[in-house]
Amino acid sequence: MARDLPMSDPVLPAPTPRSTGAAPPPTPKRPRGLVRALLVALTAAALTIGGTAVAGAAPGSLDLGDLSGSSGPVPQSGDATGPTGSLGSLAPGSGRVDFGTGVNPVVLPIAADPSVVRAPDGTFYLYATSDDWQDGGGMRHLPIFRSTNLVDWTPAGNVFPGKPGWVDPVGGLWAPDVHLVDGTYVVYYSVGGTANPCVGMATAASPTGPFTDLGRPVFCSSDVGVPGTIDPYVYYDGATPYVFVGNFGGIYAIPLTPDGTAVAGDDPKAAPVRVAGNGYEAPYIQHKNGFYYLYVSAGNCCNGAASDYRVYVGRSQSLLGPYVDSTGKPMLDEGGDLILSGNVTWLGPGHITVVTDDAGTDWAMYHAAPRATPRLGAGPQNRQGMIDKISWVGGWPRIGDGTPSSTAPAVPYIGGV
Repeated sequence: MARDLPMSDPVLPAPTPRSTGAAPPPTPKRPRGLVRALLVALTAAALTIGGTAVAGAAPGSLDLGDLSGSSGPVPQSGDATGPTGSLGSLAPGSGRVDFGTGVNPVVLPIAADPSVVRAPDGTFYLYATSDDWQDGGGMRHLPIFRSTNLVDWTPAGNVFPGKPGWVDPVGGLWAPDVHLVDGTYVVYYSVGGTANPCVGMATAASPTGPFTDLGRPVFCSSDVGVPGTIDPYVYYDGATPYVFVGNFGGIYAIPLTPDGTAVAGDDPKAAPVRVAGNGYEAPYIQHKNGFYYLYVSAGNCCNGAASDYRVYVGRSQSLLGPYVDSTGKPMLDEGGDLILSGNVTWLGPGHITVVTDDAGTDWAMYHAAPRATPRLGAGPQNRQGMIDKISWVGGWPRIGDGTPSSTAPAVPYIGGV
């Protein structure tokens, strides 16, 4: 999801739009050299952060509270308690220093809330939340990136040249969800930052457009009686597609008409099915080995150095739940296995999407911000595009030591690339 300011509406809570600025344009290169040199020097000096030495820290012992601008665990934004077992800004892994030996970041300058589709020719396309790249080019409305190997990405245009006419002028276009359906590229997107957030839809014959907007919302929060209808993810399960939405007011599955343009049934308010509690947003569904896996994000995505965004997962044998974590705790009760959170190099990892390479290996694509530069100039949260390998342990997805870039130097296998 995308927000920089607190939510304002008590009945239909919604994230607020990103801030923009006029900082000098970033250089679209991977800034590894300076960061690597600094980290090497700091490690050589056995830097102590918050009383815990980074070098040689025991697994799970590194307290990033002071580093992230907070002291210890940080409550969920939108929920006072958050999921049980929440680590806030504490790193669940070893506290290792990432010297940039991996490929991350893979999408620059910024690629928040990524969604990926593969074209019939094998090319991958990634779609991201609208942002001002601080390069003088203004707002990119749902930018598109292209890659042949999931590692090297280049800009490939935008879904829209401007906001569709029906969109609230104060609303932002966030968190696209893209699918290839019967030869047509279908992009669902959020209109967030308003008291009545909506889900929109656009289609194109090509992954880079031109896209034709539906011309109206698929639905809005007031239509379905669900707060925070942002971060859509559509799962096609037989004749009825289900869209999963949520923003710290519960994760809901909502059935759509077969063409995906409206809520199914005569009473839209009777359609939503709640599948997870208030501590989450950014749902994503993966079906594997007889289970549906529900990935969600928690915490604050966009609070500069204090951002504590992170990823949890649960699973169910049914698309509509009940989803539980590896201890059996329901996600409706804020259960969930924490599989990805920040480390000394990266903060606020989240909004995961899963891509499978040509060897059958699953990869998590998500966003995270460099701890050294959490904002892009004077503008939005510096959420760069990231990739890490997913391992399956006892039927559960795991990402390295639970922190960004901890699966380096692994890279996807794409047709021999």
